Amino acid sequence: MTKRIYLNPIRKKALVSLLILLLLALTGSFVVSAAELTGPKIIEKVENALTPETVNARLTMTLINEKGEEKVREMEAWNRGADDSVMVFREPEGIAGTGLLKTVNEKGEENTWLYLPFTNITKQISQEASNQKFMGSDFTYDDLGSRNTDEYTYELLREERSDGEKIYVVEGVAKNPEKAGYSKIQSWISEKNWKPKKVKYYDLDGELLKVQRNSSIEKIKDFWVVKKMTMENKQRGSKTVLTWKEYEINTELPEDIFDPEALPELKEEG
Repeated sequence: MTKRIYLNPIRKKALVSLLILLLLALTGSFVVSAAELTGPKIIEKVENALTPETVNARLTMTLINEKGEEKVREMEAWNRGADDSVMVFREPEGIAGTGLLKTVNEKGEENTWLYLPFTNITKQISQEASNQKFMGSDFTYDDLGSRNTDEYTYELLREERSDGEKIYVVEGVAKNPEKAGYSKIQSWISEKNWKPKKVKYYDLDGELLKVQRNSSIEKIKDFWVVKKMTMENKQRGSKTVLTWKEYEINTELPEDIFDPEALPELKEEG
C-alpha cells in the first residue's frame, strides 16, 4: 500500500518557491551570461583567446584561378603573440626569399614591410596599399595580419548551431570603408574555441566579395590553431588555400626576426 504525503497549502507554496529558486540558481547564470553577450563582447573574447607566445610553421599556399588551374607555393612563418608575424616564400625558385613582416606598435598601429630578393629592397607598405592582393593570392596584406577591430562597429546578428557547436554570427560595419578595405565583415564564431569558422567580406558597394572558411581548427597543447584556411573570391571565381603542415609552439625564435632589417637574412633556410 502506497503511503501518500499531503502538504498543507503553506508548506506546498514554500516548496514550490524553493524549487523555483533552485532552478534559477542552476540556470540563471547561463541565462544572464547569454543575454549579456553582445557583438563587441564576442569580438573581445576572440581577441583575448589564449595565444601561443611564439609559433614557427611550415605551410602551403595554393592559388586556384577561375579555370581551376593551380599554383603551389611553399612558405615558412613565425609569429609572436597575436600581433607580430613574418612569412617567407621557400618555393618556387622565382619568388623564393620574398618576405612579409607585420608588426603592431605600442599605439596599436600596424606596420607592414615587403622584402623582394631580386631587388634586395625592403619597402614599407602604405595603409592604402595594404588592401591590395598579396602576391597574386585572394588575401590582401591586411587579411594576413591581426585586423584592427577599432575600425568596425559590431553587432550580434543571431546564434546558430553547426556540428554540435554554438555559433555566433557577428557583423562588423566599417567606420571608414575606404580605409578598412571592406564595407562590412560577417563572422561565424564558434563558442567552443572563439575562432571564426567562416567570414564573409563585402566590397565598398556592399556586395559580397570573398568568403573565408577555416575548415580545420585543431588543439595543439593548450592552444586552438587554424590548420586550413580557404579564401574564395566570389566575384572572380578564384580561391587561395593555406594549409599548415608543421606547427611548433613556444620555441625560441631567431633574434630580431621581427625587425625589417632582418628580412633579407630569412631568405636562406636554417
